[in-house]
Amino acid sequence: MSDDIGIAPGGVDVDALVNELIATGEMNAETVADLERIRADHLAGSLHPDDTDYLVAFHARIMGAPGVERPVEDLHAQLLAARQRLADAQAEVARLEQAIAAQDSPAQD
Repeated sequence: MSDDIGIAPGGVDVDALVNELIATGEMNAETVADLERIRADHLAGSLHPDDTDYLVAFHARIMGAPGVERPVEDLHAQLLAARQRLADAQAEVARLEQAIAAQDSPAQD
């Protein structure tokens, strides 16, 4: 922005963050309303620092700031890890079943 009306304490450009989040098209109506309320509070000079912190963190999470995984990427990583744990557990079950079967079999002379 050319003037500082969108800049919150700490150098946060509230308007830019709100605009970028809404522009993703991923926000539901309730989230858009919350973002618009944050913008209105800021323009009225009544934005609470907690709201600024929330906006910055939410923007980082959704927009994929460095060091912050996007939610879908995080879920994908969790899914891959869970699938690996499942495969490991299935292999262990198969190994144990074979060991039990070997112990239960009468010895062949």
